[in-house]
Amino acid sequence: MLRSAKLSLKYSFLYTVLSALVFVLAFRVTQYAVEAWVLEQMRCDVLRRKHQSQRMWMSVIDTYGAG
Repeated sequence: MLRSAKLSLKYSFLYTVLSALVFVLAFRVTQYAVEAWVLEQMRCDVLRRKHQSQRMWMSVIDTYGAG
């Protein structure tokens, strides 16, 4: 009986450690994915604004001429 209780405690401890490891790894992967997504959105926003600005200036040049 005592031996099976020790074995059960070993497996319980192992399960706890492995569960904690899985949760930590999942958190890190999720954090990395969210950070990558946010950076990509920021990059897209900058490129979109740059493109809109260039279109605006091209429209002004078309309307009033280059000089």
